[in-house]
Amino acid sequence: LLRDILSKMKGLDKLDNIAKDLDKLDNIAVEVRSVRDDVQTFRGELQGMRDKIYTLENAVEELKQIPNRKNQFEEAIDKTISDMLSTLEYHQKYIETVERQTNNKNIIITGVPEFGNILGSDDVERVMHVIKKTGFEETDEKLNIHMKRLGKIRDDLDDRPRPLLVEVESD
Repeated sequence: LLRDILSKMKGLDKLDNIAKDLDKLDNIAVEVRSVRDDVQTFRGELQGMRDKIYTLENAVEELKQIPNRKNQFEEAIDKTISDMLSTLEYHQKYIETVERQTNNKNIIITGVPEFGNILGSDDVERVMHVIKKTGFEETDEKLNIHMKRLGKIRDDLDDRPRPLLVEVESD
């Protein structure tokens, strides 16, 4: 009987060892779950880092393109300025041409007295007298003349007479 009891006790020791082994396996399973959770957390963090790296790579590529874009903008601005300068030159030449055509009809006569009856009673008669003296015969009938004195009116009669601007329009 004792032998039976001893042999059953040995079997109980084995059961104790199995129970201890099962406890160890439970602890290992808990640790594996903990490691699995940590791995999952690290995977999420790794994906976040990959996303940030991708964003940074895109930003670096865009920064590398800035000199090219700057050159493109500079070229576009230079072309626009060049076009504007060409247009401005054209318009300046056009204005100069129009002014020359307008001024071709303008004559400035100096030395015609402002006062007195030496050449005529008023500026029109004086200018007509000067025109006839220069040898131009077609005066009154074919020319439409407008004139005005240039400069400020002077009080001193001994001063030089102001020049006359004569605008000539031919019919």
